Amino acid sequence: MTILKVFTGANDKKWQVQHFLNYITDNTKHFWDGKEIPSIELVHGYGVSIEPTVAAEEILGLHRAFGNPGKRYFYHVLVVFSMGSVDPWQASLYGWEINDFLRKQGLQYIQGVHCIKGVNIAQPHLHIIINAIDPMNGTKLHIGFDFIRNFKIFAN
Repeated sequence: MTILKVFTGANDKKWQVQHFLNYITDNTKHFWDGKEIPSIELVHGYGVSIEPTVAAEEILGLHRAFGNPGKRYFYHVLVVFSMGSVDPWQASLYGWEINDFLRKQGLQYIQGVHCIKGVNIAQPHLHIIINAIDPMNGTKLHIGFDFIRNFKIFAN
């Protein structure tokens, strides 16, 4: 069973953008079977850099460009897989596949797979940060029940 959770909290502070991007791209969370996995294999993005400082500036810059910082800069999505069901590479591929839902809408995101350092637990998980501004028209993305339901249907 795969659980997809969208955190719809405020995420309304500029520092949170950098903090979450640093967290999901953190190399210390890219270990499997006691070995480090290069970030390039587990971190992917669409419309933004996979380098966290650059990605933060791209996300915040888009908010400034459209004069629409609002109350939310991004949404955080967590995907948790059943114990033993996937390895980190499968989790990353799964993320790329489900994020086709976001790419088709032209939304910017960055995703990162996490594992626990030095421990081969068979449960990697996936974080996705979605920019809350639509880069095509500058409108605010509102993730409500219908969006989440459709994202989960697409993910399954």
